Amino acid sequence: MAYGGLGGENYWYATTDVWKNATLTRFVPQHAFAGTAYRRVTASEGDWNHFRAAQTAKKLLDAGVGVNLGAHGQREAWRPTGRCGCWPRAG
Repeated sequence: MAYGGLGGENYWYATTDVWKNATLTRFVPQHAFAGTAYRRVTASEGDWNHFRAAQTAKKLLDAGVGVNLGAHGQREAWRPTGRCGCWPRAG
């Protein structure tokens, strides 16, 4: 669990056009994400906590500590594959 800042899900709503994601729109009804996707939250880059969490996980991994990724499945089309953006930015 990562505390201390805004969560990652809203980052993608704020910085990408999620309503154009083909996988998301194929499997999730538009009413399930439209309100959040169209009305973007704004915050400074440092307020998004998922980047700090990824950086800390990378440091632990580099030190030989096992790191597990957990998620609540908020958005069905997003996976921890590097395409999400936070893991590559971890360093």
